[in-house]
Amino acid sequence: MKLELLPRTDLAVRALRYLADGETRNSDDIAVAIHSTPQHIQHVMAPLTGAGWVRSRRGPSGGYTIETAADPSILELIEAVEGPTADGQCVLRTSTCNENLPCALHDAWVQARGALVEALGQRPVIEQPDPLNGGKQ
Repeated sequence: MKLELLPRTDLAVRALRYLADGETRNSDDIAVAIHSTPQHIQHVMAPLTGAGWVRSRRGPSGGYTIETAADPSILELIEAVEGPTADGQCVLRTSTCNENLPCALHDAWVQARGALVEALGQRPVIEQPDPLNGGKQ
């Protein structure tokens, strides 16, 4: 698991949050809102539509609309955009790391990775407004 994310993941988070109001938005609108280009939006939106969180419609009145049941965690979104986080790759070696042949950081890394994955898996991308904070997130 890497400790940095692709810029496309940041754009995907912002796009999904932008679509959270349920309105259909075209590529130009999304690009402006998330500070990208209309040409790049297709690459940003592909994992979101592939995961079933966003629906895409072609044509003059088309665009992207969030699915009503879309409620992915940050971890789910990261994995949709970047692929599985558990790739077995050792953080110190260019090979796999396991309990039979552990690296010097194996135990600490397994514990830290577990905590990170758990935290990201529990945090939704689209956070609900806090009614005790005036509706702000």
